[in-house]
Amino acid sequence: MTGLWHIFYTDSGGNPFYEAFDMWHADGTEWETSFGDPRTGNYCLGVWKQVGPRTVTLSHVAWVYNSDGSPAGFFTLAETDTINRKGDSYTGTFGYKQYDVNGNFQYEITGTQAATRFH
Repeated sequence: MTGLWHIFYTDSGGNPFYEAFDMWHADGTEWETSFGDPRTGNYCLGVWKQVGPRTVTLSHVAWVYNSDGSPAGFFTLAETDTINRKGDSYTGTFGYKQYDVNGNFQYEITGTQAATRFH
C-alpha cells in the first residue's frame, strides 16, 4: 500500500463524496489532502495495518472548520481497502463520521472508494 494514490470516494447513493491525494507510509502512517476548501479543513492523518492478503484497514481523523475559520469539530474515517494483484489500484469501503466541537456525533456517511497509484 505504500506510495502516493489518487482516490475517489462515492457515497452509498452513488454520488461523489470527495476526491483526494493519499500518501501511505511503510511505518503504518498515512496522510491525505482532499480536493476541498483549505479554510474548512482538507488534511487528514491516519494509521493503517494489514489485515489479510492485499487488504488493509485505515483509520484517520481531521479537524473541520466553518468557512469563517472557526472550529466546527472533527471527523473520523474508517476504511477497508484491497489492492489489486498488479499493485496499481485499490478499492474498498468507508465510514465517515462527523462530530461537533464538543465531540457529539452529528452524522455518518458510508460508501466506497477507488484509487490509482501515482508512478
